[in-house]
Amino acid sequence: MEKNFKNMKGQLEIMKTFGIKPNFSELEKAFGIERHIIKKYYDGYEGKSPNRNRTSKLDKYYDEIKSKISLCGINQMGLYQYLLTKDVSIGTYSNFKKYLTKHNLKPSKSSKVHLRYETSPGEQLQFDWKEDLKMVSKHVELFEFNVFSATLGYSRLHNFVYSKTKTREDVERCLMTTFNFMGGVPKCVLTDNMRAVVDITGDKRKINPEFYQFAKDMGTTVNLCKPRSPETKGKDETANKFMAWLIPYKDKCDIERYTKDNLKKLDLLLVKK
Repeated sequence: MEKNFKNMKGQLEIMKTFGIKPNFSELEKAFGIERHIIKKYYDGYEGKSPNRNRTSKLDKYYDEIKSKISLCGINQMGLYQYLLTKDVSIGTYSNFKKYLTKHNLKPSKSSKVHLRYETSPGEQLQFDWKEDLKMVSKHVELFEFNVFSATLGYSRLHNFVYSKTKTREDVERCLMTTFNFMGGVPKCVLTDNMRAVVDITGDKRKINPEFYQFAKDMGTTVNLCKPRSPETKGKDETANKFMAWLIPYKDKCDIERYTKDNLKKLDLLLVKK
């Protein structure tokens, strides 16, 4: 087809040089190109420029994107969702990723990969804390809090629960909230060496007796990850990336009403079905 276009344009140039009026229907048969397109070239159209610089609806947010993409811990989806709440016309997530690549704005990523293992339905729940989160409101107020994160090993259904502190009672409360949300209790729960549930003496680890009894009363058992191996509960670590969606709202959010007036509202915001 490209050769046909080249020959067609050459034929039109010859006709113009000798003052011959073209028969567009005959040219269509000869080159297999629609007559109205041939006439368009005859009237002076030169084709699309290979160096076109198309504008994007994201261009007006370029400076903001560049600023927020450098924030520690941010990810592409979190930034996209943030912009989408401001302007629903920015396009799809796929186009947003292409825009970041084109302007070399991608956040750095770790190249380290860990294989995951699968579990049967109802067998395992992984849980952890997303600790010491800090958000600055639009009123320049600093709020510090924690989020309890839990993920089912089979379906990846996960739940987030706001918590001001990280005591054993908080862990038990958050687990009961999660069991209620998920509609049942798994055979075992998997966590790391969090102080609230694990007593450590030297190189020895032991599940806290009170928490052990709590798990027994709930009808589940407690398993611990290998030391210094957070990837053991990698499904929950992956779910925790959702917390990065909060980062673009730094200095933009108004969380006073959730933090001071009604903490249950923040709990609801952190539930991702």
